[in-house]
This record gives sequence, structure tokens and C-alpha cells, in this order.
Amino acid sequence: MAVATPDENLVRDAVLKAYDAAEADGLPRLDCYRAAIAAWQRCHPGTTSNEASTAAVAIVVDGRLYRDMFNGDSARE
Repeated sequence: MAVATPDENLVRDAVLKAYDAAEADGLPRLDCYRAAIAAWQRCHPGTTSNEASTAAVAIVVDGRLYRDMFNGDSARE
């Protein structure tokens, strides 16, 4: 597994914070993903929508799996 550079960590944090903020606002899941994609695009201007959506969704899914594994999410039990 490759170690993320500080810049990659900042992007990951921005994407997850955007998703979490949208979720906290009670937005539908699709809009939460759209917020994450927009955060990715702000960090990586010039990427295509497909590239941004693929990367942002991967970050969100990975972040949720990690959180659930290490925080003992009861939904997984």
C-alpha cells in the first residue's frame, strides 16, 4: 500500500469534510456525493467529471469502511 503524501491527505480530508457536512445538513446521499466530487474538483481543477467522481467516491467509501471497521459500527454486526 502506498503512503499518501501530505497533499493527498489534504485532498482526502477536504473530500470527506464536504461529504460529512452535506450529510450533517440532512441532504440526500446523492447530494453528499456531489459535495465530495465538488471538493475534489476544487483541489484538482481541470479534471474531468468522470475522474473527479471516481476519485471522490473512492475516498468516501474508503473513509466510511475505515471508520466502521475501527469504530465498531453496530450496522456491520
